[in-house]
Amino acid sequence: MENMINLEKFANGALAEKFQNELEKVIKNISDPNTESSKNRSIDIKISFKPNKNRNMAAITVTAKSSIAPASPLETNIMMGLDIASGEVFATEIGNQIAGQTEIEIADDISKSNDSVIDFRKQGVK
Repeated sequence: MENMINLEKFANGALAEKFQNELEKVIKNISDPNTESSKNRSIDIKISFKPNKNRNMAAITVTAKSSIAPASPLETNIMMGLDIASGEVFATEIGNQIAGQTEIEIADDISKSNDSVIDFRKQGVK
């Protein structure tokens, strides 16, 4: 049996165009460093035929769908607690800092000091 339908020209080239669009999504997803490289990706092309009562013609529906890898999850850490004095809760993201050393408040008069060594115990820094 010879080829009855040329898939490149089918539906005025729409089938090939749908495939190319989904292929581009898959290639971009594979190239994305935020996705897992070893996950499988796929392109599904579905051609549905709905014949008429006389069975001499059929309405055709073409769909193309890609399955791509989801973005990899991101992880971080937060330090949280309760301010006993105010009763308010707090949370702050911790990157490469040492826990408890996310912020140091320095009074203006200390930062303007000409001393090369500052004794924080004498300055009342929290």
